[in-house]
Amino acid sequence: MTIVELMVVISVIGILAGLTMSIVLSHRYAGRDAERISDVESIARAFETSYMRDATTTSGPSYPTTTTATTVSGYDSLFRRQSLSITKAPDTTTATSIVAATTTAQPQAPTKNQYIYLPLTSSNSLCTTGPTCVRFLLYYRLEGTNTVQVVESIHQQ
Repeated sequence: MTIVELMVVISVIGILAGLTMSIVLSHRYAGRDAERISDVESIARAFETSYMRDATTTSGPSYPTTTTATTVSGYDSLFRRQSLSITKAPDTTTATSIVAATTTAQPQAPTKNQYIYLPLTSSNSLCTTGPTCVRFLLYYRLEGTNTVQVVESIHQQ
């Protein structure tokens, strides 16, 4: 075998290894994105359940405030009998990935490790105290396409 042949074989192996790595990474991104989507849907369902549960109170229905939705201490009432792992983005070690929006500017810009919760009042201002949260937006970023996605509340008062 000549040096030229050896270099060709090494180049081909390098190209195949590069292609294999890109395929493996895209599948990892797709898997984490599927988990991310499932988590956000579960979080949104918990917020909707909280809204319906509050409908029977004298103050009327309300989505969780930023404090309730973003602190582990507020999760007992929101995520009854659910694993709190749904509040953590894939491949993160933080206690929760739900963070409160600090502005109503849209769209929000979450990282791949965040779910940004934006509860709104009837005047479209940030809802930090209840029971005036009449709708919400939940933002997250897909890792594979690096695009921001949003889930809207069912009730849009």
